Amino acid sequence: MAQAVITKSGRNDVVLIHGIHPTLVSAVVESLRTLSARGYHIVTVSHPRTTV
Repeated sequence: MAQAVITKSGRNDVVLIHGIHPTLVSAVVESLRTLSARGYHIVTVSHPRTTV
């Protein structure tokens, strides 16, 4: 799952992930670390980024 998120995410994409299963949680952590290191902006639904 993490590889799919990382390789398929592109400019102006929104990735929405929701779940509580342990494998999903670890995939989210890996995805967020990798995408953040690549300069992606990570936000939560409760606090969306309002400027581009």
